Amino acid sequence: MVKAQEIVRIFKIPDAEMVQASRVIHSLFSQDRLLFVNLDPDFNDPFAANWLEAIVDSESAVRDLNMQDELVQLTENVQQKMEECRAHFQKMKYNIEKAFPNDKVVWNVFGYNDYEDARKSEIRLLPFMKNLHTQAVKYSAKLIAANYKQDDINKIGTLWQQLLDADQVQESYKKERIVITQQRIETLNKAWEFVMKVNKASKNIFADNYAKLKQYLLPDEVSPATPPPAPQPQ
Repeated sequence: MVKAQEIVRIFKIPDAEMVQASRVIHSLFSQDRLLFVNLDPDFNDPFAANWLEAIVDSESAVRDLNMQDELVQLTENVQQKMEECRAHFQKMKYNIEKAFPNDKVVWNVFGYNDYEDARKSEIRLLPFMKNLHTQAVKYSAKLIAANYKQDDINKIGTLWQQLLDADQVQESYKKERIVITQQRIETLNKAWEFVMKVNKASKNIFADNYAKLKQYLLPDEVSPATPPPAPQPQ
């Protein structure tokens, strides 16, 4: 069985810069197309049309980079639900301790001894809230007698469900993002493959034409201009 390989970018410049460079070189190619076809008939139609389609697809892929912002928002949603769970438990402690004064065994049944670890991550906070709701239902009579209302008991279950939903949406999005990111890289690579083919051919076609050769240089082939030499002291 062939082992799956990670798809990586075949270019070393930012995505948006790659798309821009591809459009520029595609425009140059359109003007010089017959020279390329004369070198290699593979550059004949529909080469230019296929390349343009790959560029348009890449432009759409670059616009999809707001996925990171969406993940940040989903993470904030989880954090908000975690804060609501923590706040509810902290308020509930008053009623627990009133219903079961100095009974640390029962307090631990409600999760006192687990809270410090549970509060730090949704993975631990979810079972904590689930247990808290279970125990609140079990001891509802004494809690209600201590002025902890049935609506508050129900809210524990609601908070647990809301945190679970937010966490599942976030984790599902992370999984989806891996696939979408791979698809985006494949799309960008496809456009750059056209650029590399044209760049390679241009070195043959314009071997004796420095200006044209320079037009087809890839962004990472262009070196910064050499500064003029400093004047020598007289």
